[in-house]
Amino acid sequence: MARILGLSGSLRNARTSSNSTLCSDIRGINTQKELLKYLKSQTTILVDAFLEAGKGNEDSYLKTYESLRAKARDQGLSNSEAGLVCGLWAASQEGCEIEHLSLARHFPPAGQIMHADELKRKIVDSDGLLISGPVYFGDRSSLVQSFIDFCYQDDEILSHLQGKVYAGISVGAKRNGGQETSLIYQMLDMVNMGMLSVGNDSKTTSQYGGTVVAGDIGKLIDDDYGIRTCISTGRRIAHVSQLEVLTKEKTFTGKVKIHMLLLQDSKDRKGLKHFNLWISDMKKVHPEIEIVFWDVVSEKVIRCIACDICPTDVGVPKDYRCIITRKDDFMVKYHKEIVDADALLICAYNTENRKELLSYYQQFMERTRYIRRDNYLYSDLLVSPFVISELSARQNIHIRIMTSLIRHQTILSHPLIGMIQDGIYINENEVRDNSIEFIERAAKISQSRIDKSNLPDSTYQPVGYIISKQKMENDKKSGRLDKAINSAKIYRKKKQSKRMNDA
Repeated sequence: MARILGLSGSLRNARTSSNSTLCSDIRGINTQKELLKYLKSQTTILVDAFLEAGKGNEDSYLKTYESLRAKARDQGLSNSEAGLVCGLWAASQEGCEIEHLSLARHFPPAGQIMHADELKRKIVDSDGLLISGPVYFGDRSSLVQSFIDFCYQDDEILSHLQGKVYAGISVGAKRNGGQETSLIYQMLDMVNMGMLSVGNDSKTTSQYGGTVVAGDIGKLIDDDYGIRTCISTGRRIAHVSQLEVLTKEKTFTGKVKIHMLLLQDSKDRKGLKHFNLWISDMKKVHPEIEIVFWDVVSEKVIRCIACDICPTDVGVPKDYRCIITRKDDFMVKYHKEIVDADALLICAYNTENRKELLSYYQQFMERTRYIRRDNYLYSDLLVSPFVISELSARQNIHIRIMTSLIRHQTILSHPLIGMIQDGIYINENEVRDNSIEFIERAAKISQSRIDKSNLPDSTYQPVGYIISKQKMENDKKSGRLDKAINSAKIYRKKKQSKRMNDA
């Protein structure tokens, strides 16, 4: 059973005691209706407490604040805590054990960390970290930053977190209040720490995590979609953490298929040379792996035309169903192969001189729209950017790759970034070590994916698209959608059975 540790990074945290009953409260909630009722009652406690503290202090906010602090008690929920409750509740419903910590308890406004041993113990006992916090200037709170710094200073914690799962929830005062940028920055920190990062699941269209609109205390309950993204994030981290737990006793003996797609290179093809050398090296280290390499830069990738219906029809994963059907198009030629992977490396070479750059990156990523909308054909793939960059190239393509791939309901791993100075590969050994780690993770996760029989529903939800939604409703009424989903399940099970027999 996977253990999810929920961390609240709000300065307004209410549940700061080590004896908090929050997790036992969550475990006692059976339905989403009960959850909403609980959130309403608990967030209202803080609002009522503030109004009560203000009586007689109408002319002095300072006195109101001091009175409020004096009456502080371990009950109620801030907006960030409420978002975290949603995620932990969903994880609990999926069969995970849950724990909770308030970062405000451990990182005071001034002075040294408090109760460090307790914090460390709960981190090393966890299989996944779910972090919820408010937006500050488009970024995470200082409490979350202090937590990250704390982890980096402890080798035992860093060692434990390698390959563990992270997901995030962010609360902002406005719909575009910095929730997504906060989650992106935090995601980058966690994967650089060695964790695997996930977002919310397909029920809320697989984005960066939970995104909530709530300014004043008690307002989270008004954001129905935001609450659903938090629940969705809890389900997602639960599912992937359970996959990660399955890997602990797995040794994959069959071929592991790692797909590499070279989407950007220099005109003189320096990248192609480096990536081919990498393939030769990795096959020597791990001869059991199967690496499929596509030099997409040499292919033709027709630009997405943003048609209203994507994909054009329902069907099984092996069937190509994009409206673009030109025979010389890369996706048309290789669809069946590119959706049949155990792990995925998106490769790019960065040049110092942009005039020397050849890139199909954005065109390719746009075209994966049909793969995402086809019920997330890349779901649960271990993915990573593999970027080789000339030292002063000043490009951010590894970030772009990660923020695009997480929308495919994938599992993000540490980016592989090689640096070239004056034609010399200056960190080749580091990239080699990280590559071996990626391959070994891919082997274990891929077997867990194959072994796991109760895969979650990954049906794409066309939120915000009226025409696509109407087509989906028509497919439901006609029975075509259910037939396609069942056919896809049978197809995947046959492939899984074959893989297990071949292993």
